[in-house]
Amino acid sequence: MLLPLCGWCCPACYDVHLQFWEAALRLGSEAMLDGFGQVRKCSQQGRAAMSLDLSAVEKGLRPLAPATALASLRRVR
Repeated sequence: MLLPLCGWCCPACYDVHLQFWEAALRLGSEAMLDGFGQVRKCSQQGRAAMSLDLSAVEKGLRPLAPATALASLRRVR
């Protein structure tokens, strides 16, 4: 679900909104990927926990962000 239009007067405002979400999620997913990459030793349970963490973040953002913006989180998997 997207945020309400709040009186936006043109489609360009929606495009800016979408670009903001895409950039924010891209930066967030890159930060998570960097954090996961810094783990030196990891058990199977640790990898499963990382996957669950990413799923929880995606689930929390799903109601807020446009579906196209969530694609950057799916690429991390």
